[in-house]
Formats: sequence, structure tokens, C-alpha cells
Amino acid sequence: MLRSVVLLLVIVATIWWVGQFFNEESATPVRTVDYSGQLSAARDLARYDVLAPAGLDAGWRATSVELQETGRSVQWHLGFLTPEDEYVGLEQFDGDADVLTDQHLDGLQRAGSTRIAGEKWAVFTGAGSDQALLRTHDGVLTVVVGTAGLDQLEQFAAALVAS
Repeated sequence: MLRSVVLLLVIVATIWWVGQFFNEESATPVRTVDYSGQLSAARDLARYDVLAPAGLDAGWRATSVELQETGRSVQWHLGFLTPEDEYVGLEQFDGDADVLTDQHLDGLQRAGSTRIAGEKWAVFTGAGSDQALLRTHDGVLTVVVGTAGLDQLEQFAAALVAS
């Protein structure tokens, strides 16, 4: 009898283990990051006003941060998920604008412009789910790009502050 019970437990455990591969609810939770240290370093390193959002709802989660220095140019990246789990990324670069636009606007077409917090931003959309906002100010290219709706991209861009 003990062997039968052990055999049944092994079968049940195997079925449960295999089921975990097909269960969407067991997906790995989103890893959030604290970007404050990298933000401080970016602001010390860059010759421009490094931006980060302030005052976003609690549902917005920072998921990636990156700071790269190439020669005299500094590239700053922040990635967020919206409360609806859509992606929004912030990119800033004071180098060759073609580098950043090739990386983040590939496949997107200019679709007009909008004003956010008194600043003019170009709007880019594409056949897929990505859209972007682009602003150039004092030789610094700022791109807000993602799968979120244009209203959320604008909300994110409006929350950007230099300090």
C-alpha cells in the first residue's frame, strides 16, 4: 500500500510540474529597479539636463536603467511598465541623433506633433504597437517610446523633470 501511495504522489507531482510550463499565471513577476543611483551618476556625467519622471501613479514601475558614455556623449535610458503592463522607455542622447533614431524609431513614421508642458514633440507611429514622441532641445535628443497608448506616452513625457 505504501508503494502505491508513493507512486500516486510521484504521478501527481509530475503532472503538477508539467502543468507549470503551461500555466500563464506562474509567469515570472516583473523585476523592478531602483534607478536613483544611476540617475545621480548620469546627472553628474552628462552635459545636459538628464530627465526622469516625477509624480507618476504608483502603478508605474521602473524595470530597466542604463547609462552609457561614448567619448563625450552620454546616453541615458529608463524603462517603465504602465499600470496596464505596457512598456514606456525614455532615451536621451547628446551624440549623433541618427544613432538614437535608428535604434528606437526604426519602422515608425512621423504622424504629426503635439505640445506637452509647453514643449513641441514630434509624434511617430507604426504598423505594430510601438509609438514614440521625439524632442530635440539644445543638441539633446529625447525619445519617449513604447507599446503604451499615445495618451500614456504623453502623460509620461509631461512627468519628466530635470531634478
